[in-house]
Amino acid sequence: MSDRITPSKLTENDVEMLKRIAWEGGAFEALEYGIEVGVFERPELKRLWEALSADFASFRLKEMVLEALIEEIE
Repeated sequence: MSDRITPSKLTENDVEMLKRIAWEGGAFEALEYGIEVGVFERPELKRLWEALSADFASFRLKEMVLEALIEEIE
């Protein structure tokens, strides 16, 4: 993200979605809950959330592989 996002650049919808993410307990929990990329209006926030979503999906896949291995050895 090259452009810094400041509160003055946020739309009302973006602010509400950021508050929702905070209410969920943060980005990790919001990603677990399934908040979608399209909820943001600012392109920078959409790209940021899309990148976090991809990282989260990669993490979950790796976590599932480890959990399956742990199950096999128990």
